[in-house]
Amino acid sequence: MRIAVNDKKSDKKSKEPFVVSLDEASQAALTELLERVKQTLAGGQGSEAILEILASQPPGRLAWDLALIDQLARIPHPALPEALLGYFGPGLEKIRYKALKKAFHAWKSRQVPVPALHPPKDTTPIRLPDTEPSEGYLSIIDGAGSRMVVLHLAKTGIDFNVVHALINDQQGLKDLFSLSLSKRRRRELLAEYSQQEVGQLVSVPPAYALKLIEEAYSHTTDQNLEGPAIYRRVREQLLARIDLSTAPELEDLLPKLEDSEIEAYLLKSQELILDDAFQRWMAAPEDSDHDEVIGLIDLVGRSKY
Repeated sequence: MRIAVNDKKSDKKSKEPFVVSLDEASQAALTELLERVKQTLAGGQGSEAILEILASQPPGRLAWDLALIDQLARIPHPALPEALLGYFGPGLEKIRYKALKKAFHAWKSRQVPVPALHPPKDTTPIRLPDTEPSEGYLSIIDGAGSRMVVLHLAKTGIDFNVVHALINDQQGLKDLFSLSLSKRRRRELLAEYSQQEVGQLVSVPPAYALKLIEEAYSHTTDQNLEGPAIYRRVREQLLARIDLSTAPELEDLLPKLEDSEIEAYLLKSQELILDDAFQRWMAAPEDSDHDEVIGLIDLVGRSKY
Protein backbone atom coordinates (compact mmCIF):
# COMPACT_ATOMS: atom_id res chain seq x y z
CA MET A 1 0.00 0.00 0.00
CA ARG A 2 1.42 3.38 -0.99
CA ILE A 3 1.18 6.06 1.67
CA ALA A 4 0.53 9.50 0.27
CA VAL A 5 3.06 12.22 0.98
CA ASN A 6 0.67 15.13 0.71
CA ASP A 7 -1.85 14.14 3.34
CA LYS A 8 -4.79 16.47 3.96
CA LYS A 9 -4.60 16.00 7.69
CA SER A 10 -1.03 17.29 7.75
CA ASP A 11 -2.11 20.39 5.82
CA LYS A 12 -4.57 21.54 8.45
CA LYS A 13 -3.66 24.80 10.09
CA SER A 14 -2.37 24.65 13.63
CA LYS A 15 -0.55 26.89 16.01
CA GLU A 16 2.72 25.04 15.31
CA PRO A 17 4.41 26.37 18.47
CA PHE A 18 7.77 24.79 17.67
CA VAL A 19 7.99 26.53 14.30
CA VAL A 20 6.94 29.85 15.79
CA SER A 21 9.83 29.60 18.26
CA LEU A 22 12.33 29.77 15.38
CA ASP A 23 13.67 33.02 13.99
CA GLU A 24 12.61 34.05 10.49
CA ALA A 25 15.74 32.71 8.80
CA SER A 26 15.36 29.32 10.49
CA GLN A 27 11.66 29.17 9.62
CA ALA A 28 12.51 29.81 5.97
CA ALA A 29 15.25 27.16 6.08
CA LEU A 30 12.83 24.66 7.62
CA THR A 31 10.18 25.37 4.98
CA GLU A 32 12.73 24.84 2.21
CA LEU A 33 14.00 21.62 3.80
CA LEU A 34 10.49 20.20 4.22
CA GLU A 35 9.71 20.95 0.59
CA ARG A 36 12.82 19.05 -0.49
CA VAL A 37 11.80 16.14 1.73
CA LYS A 38 8.31 16.00 0.19
CA GLN A 39 9.67 16.17 -3.35
CA THR A 40 12.17 13.41 -2.59
CA LEU A 41 9.50 11.17 -1.11
CA ALA A 42 7.19 11.87 -4.03
CA GLY A 43 10.02 10.73 -6.30
CA GLY A 44 10.05 7.35 -4.60
CA GLN A 45 13.35 7.69 -2.73
CA GLY A 46 13.85 6.28 0.75
CA SER A 47 15.32 7.07 4.15
CA GLU A 48 18.93 7.41 2.94
CA ALA A 49 18.00 10.23 0.59
CA ILE A 50 15.96 11.90 3.34
CA LEU A 51 18.84 11.58 5.80
CA GLU A 52 21.13 13.32 3.33
CA ILE A 53 18.68 16.23 3.16
CA LEU A 54 18.34 16.43 6.95
CA ALA A 55 22.12 16.41 7.37
CA SER A 56 22.32 19.75 5.54
CA GLN A 57 21.15 21.24 8.87
CA PRO A 58 23.09 19.38 11.60
CA PRO A 59 21.25 18.69 14.87
CA GLY A 60 22.18 20.54 18.02
CA ARG A 61 19.84 23.53 18.17
CA LEU A 62 16.99 22.50 20.42
CA ALA A 63 14.38 24.80 18.86
CA TRP A 64 15.29 23.58 15.36
CA ASP A 65 15.33 19.91 16.37
CA LEU A 66 11.90 20.07 18.02
CA ALA A 67 10.37 21.99 15.11
CA LEU A 68 11.84 19.51 12.61
CA ILE A 69 10.47 16.49 14.49
CA ASP A 70 7.07 18.15 14.84
CA GLN A 71 6.80 18.97 11.14
CA LEU A 72 8.05 15.62 9.84
CA ALA A 73 5.60 13.81 12.12
CA ARG A 74 2.81 15.40 10.07
CA ILE A 75 3.99 13.55 6.94
CA PRO A 76 2.86 9.88 7.02
CA HIS A 77 5.68 8.14 5.19
CA PRO A 78 7.65 5.04 6.34
CA ALA A 79 11.02 6.51 5.31
CA LEU A 80 10.82 9.32 7.86
CA PRO A 81 11.07 7.48 11.22
CA GLU A 82 14.23 5.67 10.16
CA ALA A 83 15.70 8.86 8.70
CA LEU A 84 15.10 10.77 11.93
CA LEU A 85 16.72 8.01 13.99
CA GLY A 86 19.76 8.18 11.74
CA TYR A 87 19.77 11.97 11.94
CA PHE A 88 19.90 12.14 15.73
CA GLY A 89 21.83 8.94 16.36
CA PRO A 90 21.62 6.75 19.48
CA GLY A 91 21.39 7.98 23.04
CA LEU A 92 19.01 10.92 22.69
CA GLU A 93 18.62 13.13 25.74
CA LYS A 94 15.17 13.19 27.31
CA ILE A 95 13.64 16.28 25.70
CA ARG A 96 14.40 15.15 22.13
CA TYR A 97 13.53 11.56 23.02
CA LYS A 98 10.08 12.64 24.20
CA ALA A 99 9.52 14.65 21.02
CA LEU A 100 10.58 11.70 18.87
CA LYS A 101 8.43 9.31 20.89
CA LYS A 102 5.44 11.58 20.29
CA ALA A 103 6.22 11.63 16.56
CA PHE A 104 6.49 7.82 16.48
CA HIS A 105 3.11 7.58 18.19
CA ALA A 106 1.60 9.92 15.58
CA TRP A 107 3.02 7.79 12.76
CA LYS A 108 1.85 4.52 14.33
CA SER A 109 -1.66 5.92 14.76
CA ARG A 110 -1.69 6.49 11.00
CA GLN A 111 -0.44 2.97 10.20
CA VAL A 112 3.12 4.06 9.42
CA PRO A 113 5.63 1.37 10.47
CA VAL A 114 8.28 2.62 12.89
CA PRO A 115 11.53 1.04 14.15
CA ALA A 116 12.35 0.49 17.81
CA LEU A 117 13.13 3.65 19.75
CA HIS A 118 15.96 3.21 22.22
CA PRO A 119 15.57 4.66 25.74
CA PRO A 120 17.07 8.11 26.33
CA LYS A 121 20.52 8.44 27.77
CA ASP A 122 21.08 9.72 31.27
CA THR A 123 22.05 13.35 30.74
CA THR A 124 22.98 14.05 34.35
CA PRO A 125 26.63 15.05 34.05
CA ILE A 126 29.15 13.38 36.34
CA ARG A 127 31.02 16.12 38.15
CA LEU A 128 34.76 15.65 37.98
CA PRO A 129 36.98 17.03 40.74
CA ASP A 130 39.12 20.02 39.79
CA THR A 131 42.62 20.46 41.13
CA GLU A 132 42.16 24.23 40.75
CA PRO A 133 39.03 26.38 40.45
CA SER A 134 37.64 27.25 37.04
CA GLU A 135 37.55 30.90 35.98
CA GLY A 136 35.34 32.89 33.66
CA TYR A 137 35.94 36.19 31.88
CA LEU A 138 33.85 38.47 29.67
CA SER A 139 34.58 41.41 27.42
CA ILE A 140 32.20 44.32 26.94
CA ILE A 141 29.61 44.04 24.16
CA ASP A 142 30.84 45.86 21.06
CA GLY A 143 28.77 47.92 18.64
CA ALA A 144 27.98 44.86 16.54
CA GLY A 145 26.52 42.98 19.52
CA SER A 146 29.53 40.68 19.98
CA ARG A 147 31.57 39.85 23.05
CA MET A 148 34.32 37.44 24.02
CA VAL A 149 33.80 34.74 26.64
CA VAL A 150 36.82 33.00 28.17
CA LEU A 151 36.91 29.91 30.38
CA HIS A 152 39.96 28.66 32.27
CA LEU A 153 39.69 25.07 33.50
CA ALA A 154 41.73 22.58 35.46
CA LYS A 155 43.37 20.15 33.06
CA THR A 156 42.12 16.98 34.74
CA GLY A 157 41.03 14.23 32.40
CA ILE A 158 40.68 16.56 29.40
CA ASP A 159 43.13 17.65 26.72
CA PHE A 160 42.40 21.39 26.98
CA ASN A 161 42.18 23.94 29.76
CA VAL A 162 41.19 27.12 27.91
CA VAL A 163 38.06 27.92 25.91
CA HIS A 164 37.65 31.17 24.01
CA ALA A 165 34.28 31.93 22.44
CA LEU A 166 32.94 34.82 20.38
CA ILE A 167 29.19 35.24 20.81
CA ASN A 168 26.74 37.63 19.19
CA ASP A 169 23.27 38.66 20.32
CA GLN A 170 21.84 38.02 16.83
CA GLN A 171 24.04 35.35 15.26
CA GLY A 172 24.68 33.25 18.36
CA LEU A 173 27.98 31.39 18.69
CA LYS A 174 30.20 32.85 15.98
CA ASP A 175 33.51 31.22 16.88
CA LEU A 176 35.07 29.01 19.54
CA PHE A 177 38.37 27.27 20.08
CA SER A 178 39.85 25.15 22.85
CA LEU A 179 43.52 24.74 23.63
CA SER A 180 45.99 23.82 26.34
CA LEU A 181 48.12 26.59 27.85
CA SER A 182 50.33 27.05 30.86
CA LYS A 183 49.03 29.23 33.67
CA ARG A 184 51.55 31.91 32.74
CA ARG A 185 50.51 31.92 29.09
CA ARG A 186 46.83 32.13 30.07
CA ARG A 187 47.53 35.30 32.08
CA GLU A 188 49.57 36.77 29.25
CA LEU A 189 46.77 36.11 26.78
CA LEU A 190 44.21 37.81 29.01
CA ALA A 191 46.48 40.84 29.23
CA GLU A 192 46.95 40.87 25.45
CA TYR A 193 43.21 40.79 24.86
CA SER A 194 42.67 43.63 27.32
CA GLN A 195 45.17 45.78 25.42
CA GLN A 196 43.52 45.08 22.07
CA GLU A 197 40.12 46.03 20.70
CA VAL A 198 38.40 43.52 23.01
CA GLY A 199 39.02 45.82 25.96
CA GLN A 200 39.29 44.97 29.62
CA LEU A 201 38.03 41.50 30.49
CA VAL A 202 36.05 41.23 33.71
CA SER A 203 35.96 38.18 35.95
CA VAL A 204 32.61 36.35 36.27
CA PRO A 205 31.57 32.99 37.73
CA PRO A 206 32.51 30.25 35.24
CA ALA A 207 28.94 28.91 35.31
CA TYR A 208 27.68 32.29 34.10
CA ALA A 209 30.28 32.37 31.31
CA LEU A 210 29.31 28.87 30.17
CA LYS A 211 25.63 29.80 30.39
CA LEU A 212 26.24 32.63 27.90
CA ILE A 213 27.99 30.22 25.52
CA GLU A 214 25.13 27.71 25.86
CA GLU A 215 22.49 30.35 25.18
CA ALA A 216 24.41 31.67 22.19
CA TYR A 217 24.87 28.15 20.81
CA SER A 218 21.15 27.42 21.15
CA HIS A 219 20.22 30.25 18.77
CA THR A 220 23.20 30.11 16.41
CA THR A 221 21.94 30.93 12.93
CA ASP A 222 24.64 28.94 11.11
CA GLN A 223 25.41 25.61 12.77
CA ASN A 224 27.83 24.75 9.96
CA LEU A 225 30.42 27.22 11.23
CA GLU A 226 33.57 25.79 12.77
CA GLY A 227 32.87 27.34 16.18
CA PRO A 228 29.58 25.50 16.85
CA ALA A 229 31.13 22.28 15.54
CA ILE A 230 34.02 22.58 18.01
CA TYR A 231 31.61 23.36 20.83
CA ARG A 232 29.64 20.20 20.13
CA ARG A 233 32.85 18.22 20.60
CA VAL A 234 33.78 19.78 23.95
CA ARG A 235 30.32 20.54 25.33
CA GLU A 236 29.88 17.42 27.46
CA GLN A 237 33.35 17.86 28.96
CA LEU A 238 32.52 21.44 29.91
CA LEU A 239 29.21 20.44 31.47
CA ALA A 240 31.05 17.79 33.47
CA ARG A 241 33.33 20.50 34.84
CA ILE A 242 30.87 23.34 35.43
CA ASP A 243 27.42 23.07 36.96
CA LEU A 244 25.13 25.35 34.95
CA SER A 245 22.50 25.28 37.70
CA THR A 246 24.81 27.46 39.80
CA ALA A 247 24.94 30.25 37.20
CA PRO A 248 23.75 33.52 38.76
CA GLU A 249 21.35 35.93 37.09
CA LEU A 250 22.79 39.09 35.57
CA GLU A 251 21.19 41.34 38.17
CA ASP A 252 22.96 39.38 40.89
CA LEU A 253 26.33 40.19 39.30
CA LEU A 254 25.75 43.91 38.95
CA PRO A 255 26.72 46.18 41.85
CA LYS A 256 23.90 47.57 43.95
CA LEU A 257 23.44 51.31 43.43
CA GLU A 258 22.40 53.89 45.96
CA ASP A 259 19.51 56.19 45.05
CA SER A 260 21.94 59.08 44.62
CA GLU A 261 24.01 57.03 42.17
CA ILE A 262 20.93 56.08 40.16
CA GLU A 263 19.91 59.74 39.94
CA ALA A 264 23.41 60.72 38.81
CA TYR A 265 23.36 58.11 36.04
CA LEU A 266 19.93 59.27 34.87
CA LEU A 267 21.05 62.89 34.73
CA LYS A 268 24.18 61.95 32.82
CA SER A 269 22.11 59.89 30.37
CA GLN A 270 19.86 62.88 29.79
CA GLU A 271 22.88 65.08 29.10
CA LEU A 272 24.29 62.59 26.61
CA ILE A 273 21.01 62.17 24.71
CA LEU A 274 20.58 65.94 24.43
CA ASP A 275 24.19 66.46 23.39
CA ASP A 276 24.66 67.96 19.91
CA ALA A 277 26.87 65.07 18.84
CA PHE A 278 24.15 62.55 19.65
CA GLN A 279 21.42 64.56 17.98
CA ARG A 280 23.52 64.87 14.83
CA TRP A 281 23.52 61.11 14.70
CA MET A 282 20.09 60.18 13.50
CA ALA A 283 18.52 57.11 12.02
CA ALA A 284 17.52 57.61 8.40
CA PRO A 285 13.81 58.44 7.88
CA GLU A 286 13.26 55.08 6.19
CA ASP A 287 14.86 53.27 9.13
CA SER A 288 12.37 51.53 11.42
CA ASP A 289 14.11 53.11 14.43
CA HIS A 290 13.79 56.69 13.19
CA ASP A 291 10.51 57.56 14.92
CA GLU A 292 11.61 55.79 18.09
CA VAL A 293 14.79 57.88 18.30
CA ILE A 294 12.86 61.11 17.67
CA GLY A 295 10.37 60.20 20.38
CA LEU A 296 13.16 59.35 22.82
CA ILE A 297 14.89 62.70 22.33
CA ASP A 298 11.60 64.55 22.73
CA LEU A 299 10.70 62.62 25.87
CA VAL A 300 14.08 63.12 27.51
CA GLY A 301 14.14 66.79 26.55
CA ARG A 302 10.87 67.34 28.41
CA SER A 303 11.80 65.20 31.42
CA LYS A 304 13.19 66.43 34.69
CA TYR A 305 14.68 63.96 37.12
